[in-house]
Formats: sequence, C-alpha cells, structure tokens
Amino acid sequence: MGKATVVTERSWTVWAESAATKLRPHLWLLLLAVPFLAFVAAGWPVVSTGDLLGWDSGWYAGIAMDGYKFDGDYAVQQNIAFFPGMPLLVAIFKAASGLPMGHAQIAVALGLTALTCWYVFRMARAWFGEPVATMSVGLFAAHPFALYFYNGYSEPTLVAGAAALLYYTLVDPRPPFAAAAVLLASLGRPYGIFLAGIFGLWALVRSRGGRDPVATQALLVWVPLSLFGYLGFTWYCDSRFGDPLASLHATAAWAGPFKTYDLLTILSLEAPIRALQAGVTAENLADPVMVGVLCFFGGLGSYLAMAKRFPPLVALYGVALPALLYLSQLSQRTGVNNSGRYSAVYFVHAMALALLLAGRQPNEAKAERTPPLYYAVYALQLAFLIRYTRYFFAPIWVS
Repeated sequence: MGKATVVTERSWTVWAESAATKLRPHLWLLLLAVPFLAFVAAGWPVVSTGDLLGWDSGWYAGIAMDGYKFDGDYAVQQNIAFFPGMPLLVAIFKAASGLPMGHAQIAVALGLTALTCWYVFRMARAWFGEPVATMSVGLFAAHPFALYFYNGYSEPTLVAGAAALLYYTLVDPRPPFAAAAVLLASLGRPYGIFLAGIFGLWALVRSRGGRDPVATQALLVWVPLSLFGYLGFTWYCDSRFGDPLASLHATAAWAGPFKTYDLLTILSLEAPIRALQAGVTAENLADPVMVGVLCFFGGLGSYLAMAKRFPPLVALYGVALPALLYLSQLSQRTGVNNSGRYSAVYFVHAMALALLLAGRQPNEAKAERTPPLYYAVYALQLAFLIRYTRYFFAPIWVS
C-alpha cells in the first residue's frame, strides 16, 4: 500500500512537471489575455452591445463604414487625417464575420497585438531566454498605454509592422516579409514609413561584409517596394482630393494652427529641427507628442543598433520611458495624457525592463526563472491600464 502511494505521488509529480514544461512556452498568451480581459471588463456596458468606441476610434469606424469624406476645408477636422490600414482591416473583418463595428474593431486590434506579442516572444527568447521573453510580452501587453492596442486605434498596425520588421531582419532574415511589415506600419501611422529607412540601414550594414545576395536583393527590390504603402495613399489623396499631402494638411486642424506642407518645408526638416531645439532648451519639454515621438525613434534606433548586446544604457532607457510619460502626465491639471500611444513600439523598452528585472546581461548565462518582483511590476502596470481604460469608456477626453 505504501509503495503504491509513493508511485502514485511520483506519477502526479512527473505529470505536473511535464504539464508545466509544455505550458511554459505559452504563458505569454495568458499574460496578454489578462490585460485584454481587464480592458473588456472595464468597458463592459459599451463592449457588450458592440456600440461604437470612444475617442478617435469613432473616426476609424466611420472610415471603415463609409470611406473617406473630405470637403476641401483643412481648417476643419476631417477623417482624411487618419491612415487607412486599420479601417481597411476592420471593414474586411466586419464583412466576413458580421460582427458589430465595435466588436470588429476590438477583434482586429487584439489579433494584431497578439501577432506583435508572438514576434516579441520569439525575438526575446532567441536572445535572452524564455523567462525574459515571457516577461517582455507581459510588460508590453499590460503597460498603461496598451489601451491603444485593444480599442480600435491604428497603433496595433504600427507595432505589428515594427516587431515583424525586427524579426525578419535580426532573427529570421526574410526581406519580402520585412517589406510587408513596413507596408503594414506605414499604412497604420504616417511615421511608420520611416521603418523603411531602418530596413535599408539593415541591408546596407549586412552588405558591408562582401557579396550578400540577400542584402543586394533587399536594397534593389524589397526596400523600394516597402515604400509603396505610403506612396499608394499619397496617390489616392491626389487622385481623389487633388492633394497628395491631404492627410498631413488635414492633420493641422487636429494638431493646432492651420499650416500647409509643401516640398520645401519637408526638405528643410523644420519640424524635427524644432523638436530637437525644444528638447535642448527645455521648451515644452513635457509636450506628450514630442516626448512620445522622440521615445519612439530613440528606442527603436537604439535597439536596432545594439541588437544582441543590449548594454545597460538601453535597459536604463526602458525604465526611463514610463517615468517620462508619467511626469508629462503630472503636468496636466485634469485627466491623463495619451503620450504613450506616440511611443507605441513599447516592446523595445519592455524587453529592456524584463532583462533588468532578470538581473542578466545578454553576454551572461540566460535567465532560467521569472523573479517575483516581475509580478509586482506587472500588477502595478495592470492597475494603471485599468484606470486609464475607465477614462476611455467614460468617456473623458485626454490631450
């Protein structure tokens, strides 16, 4: 009897260990599901009915249902300011599924976010080990501004494209897939087109080692093709509204004083130069858009340049980004700001923070376990995400 009991207990132990081993590589799905379900629960009265979502989600829904409408007045807010990637995907999914518009938007956003998490997990696991990869996904999916990855905004198209670009250049080089990633990103947000420059930089660096048919093909074929998404929308604006930069011009009514863009203005680099001047002189230092865009390019550029070395400076950057965003939030008297969505490629910083929590550098042995502190950080981020989501469903407009 005693021997049978011992055998049974050991068999259960072996089974439990085997099950844990099999489930561990899929734990990232749970860490994504929890913040998504928290988002759904926080807005259940709206989500359950499939009603139109708040804030800019309504503009994307209007494009998905009725297309672009523009009366030529750039001083008035027009839906041509929004890029077509997300509304196109939502329109296709809604037609195929028959779901209400609100449900279709959330479903497409979740699908793209899950795709991003899959790429993040695969990248981080290849470089830093499975625990860091799992933590990276959790920190990305539950950070306070992950609201924009579930609520029908276009940010999921940008982050999915950016994550896919890094994966298909740094982990599993496939230039055609990398080009498709840039197309997706550039049709989601206008500055997604700059990922084409990162794609080209990767091909140039790779070609320095001598004849490399992959790099040559990327430079001659796939990098130019990756520009077609942005150029295609430009052509559409020109043929439909008589202005190739209609989207940028219409954005002025949302961003502030009306100002038209021309080729000379773009070539003069006036906007980025002014942003850098503001950063150096501390003028409007807490401006959320400026902080977010600088974090976007700073984080992505640093990560690409230092891919597998990931020095402590980059880990520090991953910790500093949330601090910058929270500090800019404190500068407002009411509500919260939405600066986080302008630094949507947060998975860069999530990897850095996960690596820091694991207490490992990439040139050391890979972390073998998840530190308890990680769960505290994850829970804290989740609490902020729920609070921010309530503003969205209230709705309380943020700026």
